[in-house]
Amino acid sequence: MQPEQQWWAVTCGRGMERFAALEVAHKLQPISVRPTDGKLHFLLPSAAASPPAQAAPPPSSSSSSSSSSLPAPAQGDQVLSRLRGLKTAERLFVQVLAHFEEEEGGDGRNGEAAKDKSPRTIKSATGANPFKIYEHGGLFVMVGWAVSYAHLWEQAEVARLFGAQIKNKLGWYTDLKNYNTEVMIHLNDEQLVIALPVGRVPISKRSYMASFGLRPPVAWAMARLVEIGEEEVVCDPMCGAGTLLIEAAQEWPGACYVGMDVSNEQLGLCLDNLQQSRTQSRIAVCRARVEALPLRDESVDAVVCDLPFGRKFQVGDAAALARLYRAFAAEALRVLRPLGRAVLLTSQTETLEEALRAVDADGGTYCWSALSEKHYVKLGALEAWIHCVCKERTSDDDKERRRSRLREEERTRKKRKEEDRAEANDGGEQLEEKKRKKKKKKKKEKTDDDDDDDEEEEEDDEDEAARKDKDKEERRNRIFNALYFRK
Repeated sequence: MQPEQQWWAVTCGRGMERFAALEVAHKLQPISVRPTDGKLHFLLPSAAASPPAQAAPPPSSSSSSSSSSLPAPAQGDQVLSRLRGLKTAERLFVQVLAHFEEEEGGDGRNGEAAKDKSPRTIKSATGANPFKIYEHGGLFVMVGWAVSYAHLWEQAEVARLFGAQIKNKLGWYTDLKNYNTEVMIHLNDEQLVIALPVGRVPISKRSYMASFGLRPPVAWAMARLVEIGEEEVVCDPMCGAGTLLIEAAQEWPGACYVGMDVSNEQLGLCLDNLQQSRTQSRIAVCRARVEALPLRDESVDAVVCDLPFGRKFQVGDAAALARLYRAFAAEALRVLRPLGRAVLLTSQTETLEEALRAVDADGGTYCWSALSEKHYVKLGALEAWIHCVCKERTSDDDKERRRSRLREEERTRKKRKEEDRAEANDGGEQLEEKKRKKKKKKKKEKTDDDDDDDEEEEEDDEDEAARKDKDKEERRNRIFNALYFRK
């Protein structure tokens, strides 16, 4: 590697490596790009070779030759500004050592060869002290690590070895709590990377937003997939805190954006974010339900939405979530213009696909296309997918197929209902039969218990009949007397 070139690295969420590589290639024109699991390494020209803001500058008495290749401070600030402006990255690192296996001609998987490139022999493998330009005594250092390396070295052992070397070479002391400089060490079967973070605050923490819903890097990637054009209208029917729309408006300011949500609390967060990001003139928000969007037919060019997963914001059971998805699919298809795009994020892929098919089943003029793209992303402990579909015209063959499918589904539903009704009726008849048997049994038990009292009951019945006859006679007499006096 030439001294006028510098390796950099960014961390990103799982599944975001592709988007990070595309953004770096578009914005920085790197010499080389190496994606790994959750990270992206890229080589830039000399303009990117300035030391990180967090690391201390080299002493003037011992590093004049090393600093001669560094750019002017103003130029370095411009490069750092561009690097910090990466939207898909979580954290930014400057690499002080980048050793890739293919450069040495080995495979990195053979036991003895792997041991030769262990942390104990780093100096002989690199031929130089990679920390020279950042050498400054008295600093506290935390050694970070990420290791597989054929399981030849334990993570704690690697951290201990590198920490000891840093202390011997630079005089820095390790403190895992009260540190002011962090060293990232990434060692696996194919590469060894030692890097220093640029700044303490992750670049994914947007200064222009007070509240976050969706992770901003994922929101930016979704907005990029929409391919937003000038003066297009982009709608988020469940905008929440507005992260998706704000990320899109920051990168593509020539479009118009509309956000809606049923929650007043979420709309309040969205308005705060709009004010802090100064995007009120480009983003309009209102309260609305996704089942009835206050938009005209075919008035929107693109729909982008982080659909509810049914975890953070409870929508009821699986059936309620499916109904919500179907309502969203129907309304989004209605408000989209022909060939309009929709980019949707969810962990409930099957529920979403069923909702899209259910809207198509009515045999209308327009339908949802098949999934054109599907991208996996990791959201903390959750696995989710970004789905890309569009509104297209339904052909006559498609209409007939959808009608046939609708008729078949209707027959299936009717058959299932009849089976459920028959099962319910059978169950009801069985229940009535059990009740009759139980009643008959109780009556029989009561009859057996009352056999001894039959004679007494008969006598009581005779006395009761006599009293009733006497009462009737008295009532007749009173009536006759009343009639008589009326005359």
